[in-house]
Amino acid sequence: MGADLGEADLSSMNLMEGTLMKARLTGATLRNANCYGVEFMNATVGGTDFSGTHLYQTKLEHWRPS
Repeated sequence: MGADLGEADLSSMNLMEGTLMKARLTGATLRNANCYGVEFMNATVGGTDFSGTHLYQTKLEHWRPS
């Protein structure tokens, strides 16, 4: 909770049902990660690569960058 993961490479990581609450994910890579059920409440995302990431059962499931 509240981790600074800016610019971190979390590609293909299994974060299933974990928490990234209040985490800073700016510029991080979560490409092909398993984020099923992960809590993203108040997380900061910007330039974060979620391509191929499993976001089912998360607050970001239907979110798409504009």
